[in-house]
Amino acid sequence: MNNYFFTVFTQENMQEIPDSEQIFRAEESKKLTDIHLTREMVEKKID
Repeated sequence: MNNYFFTVFTQENMQEIPDSEQIFRAEESKKLTDIHLTREMVEKKID
């Protein structure tokens, strides 16, 4: 299976990883830090 997908894998240069831009600009207490999902919640949305 790994050989089948080998052509889509890339070799990343781990020495030159760019910094990401900070998008969230509100105060720290407003950050979404925890997400609670249950199997039932997901099943209800996809049914």
